[in-house]
Amino acid sequence: MSLDNLRAELNLKIGDPRKGWSHWYTKTSNNLFMVTMLLWGALLILPPMGDTFTFHFYIYAIFVVVMYQVILANFVEAYQDGDHVSRIGYVWCAVFGGWTLFLLIFGTVGFNGYDYERCPNHSFAERDEMRDEGILEHLCTQKPTIPIKLMSLLDHGWFVLLALTPFMLPDSPPIVYTGVKLQNAAAKAAERVRIMNDQL
Repeated sequence: MSLDNLRAELNLKIGDPRKGWSHWYTKTSNNLFMVTMLLWGALLILPPMGDTFTFHFYIYAIFVVVMYQVILANFVEAYQDGDHVSRIGYVWCAVFGGWTLFLLIFGTVGFNGYDYERCPNHSFAERDEMRDEGILEHLCTQKPTIPIKLMSLLDHGWFVLLALTPFMLPDSPPIVYTGVKLQNAAAKAAERVRIMNDQL
């Protein structure tokens, strides 16, 4: 993300300043992605049950939105700069955007449609206790608001589309830095001596 921010900044300096908003969109998306990745570890700390379920779900939802924003920013920037983007790339970006939207809508409806008060599951120990008493199935097996197969298709399909990202993103201009050269220790010492002699 840091390198992509640097590339966007350099691209803005050599390009048309009127197109600067697309570069700022890229940088904003990149920075949001970096913050979101700091939250990603919380998914392992906040399990999807009990009081922490809401946090778990919305961290994932934020990640899905921000990830797509980063992808979309690359397409917007390439379009603004007049770079070649394949037709299949645009189609994939549109499908990915629609898929992300449907995943969020159906996921929110599905997860909020479950009666959590009927099935309190604040810990694994509590679930084991309910299972031992024979009431877990009765209380917790509920008809889903959104069919499980549809949610599974949306969830797994989103990750399949995500896996195609490296092949579908438009090419970005490479960062070329010519101000660095490698020297061995002897050459470096000889260069210092030469500079000192020039100063004398």
